[in-house]
Amino acid sequence: MRDDRSPIVLPVAAIAVTVLVILAGMNVVKLNQIARDSAQSALWREITTQLKSRESRGSFPESLEALPLTDPDGGSAELLKLFEYQSDGASCTLTTVLRGKTKSAAFHQSLQ
Repeated sequence: MRDDRSPIVLPVAAIAVTVLVILAGMNVVKLNQIARDSAQSALWREITTQLKSRESRGSFPESLEALPLTDPDGGSAELLKLFEYQSDGASCTLTTVLRGKTKSAAFHQSLQ
């Protein structure tokens, strides 16, 4: 006895598997972006907290690499590339694009 459905089952199963693999790949890309955004956001908070604390001393580092970052991913060159930092020693600016929005902060020596 011959089953006429057999020639259709394999191509349909192959298409279903292909679609599932594509969807899984899209989810991996999205999860990677979410993880990077989370790490970038945490690093933003740590950097701005440290720079704010330096306002009373009026001493800002020449580069972000000079900050004693404690965030586990904070010291990675890949993450630090997401930030634009400029300092003249007495003031500094920090800018990044996070989730499509530009975030910027400026810090200056406090006059006490």
